[in-house]
Amino acid sequence: MKRYAVISDIHSNHVALMRVLEEIDMEGVDEILCAGDIVGYNSQPNQVIDEFRKRHITSIMGNHDAAAISPNLGSRMNSLASEVIRWTQHQLSPDNAHFIASLGTSLLLDELAIYHGSPLDPDEYVYEEQVDEKLALVSGKDVTVMGHTHVPFVKRISGAVVINPGSVGQPRDGDARASFAILRGKAATITRVHYDIESIVSANISAGLPLPLSERLRWGV
Repeated sequence: MKRYAVISDIHSNHVALMRVLEEIDMEGVDEILCAGDIVGYNSQPNQVIDEFRKRHITSIMGNHDAAAISPNLGSRMNSLASEVIRWTQHQLSPDNAHFIASLGTSLLLDELAIYHGSPLDPDEYVYEEQVDEKLALVSGKDVTVMGHTHVPFVKRISGAVVINPGSVGQPRDGDARASFAILRGKAATITRVHYDIESIVSANISAGLPLPLSERLRWGV
């Protein structure tokens, strides 16, 4: 039975990603899986994608990833997110844009299913209290992984497990530490790690990205 590290919502935060990968390396996992949103919000999209490609991290496409290669999608986001998507579109190397474009919107493995939003809608925000029996079983897998909300949880229902690993690059549950999950079979745990937030804040400011997006990193909101 494979042991996975599950990450999500890196959002161009290479500083947080490298700290999380350092922790994952000590866990001795077989494979790293990502539930999408590799880019957006922060200023290090190429560094993050380069690391994904180097380490052969298996990922699906999140809504920010889709917007980064489809200009019209970015216009549907809030003004700050949309501004960073436009910036990201001009920053991505051709190879990294191709990498994003090659990603699917879901992933079904023998043991689990991975979605960005939910099995029913890739843009749906699903929080722990909204997970019901139907959602837990719709994938046909014992384990369903979802991202998008940036809020981690592990919920067991009707013999199945639903997991959100939280966000590596922009946590939103009041805890500024980067978040990821370790999964083996139906056994899942959430891990939180400190990283150098001021380093990514400085990089974002130097890149001219909107200050509120950096300030929220300090508070995990």
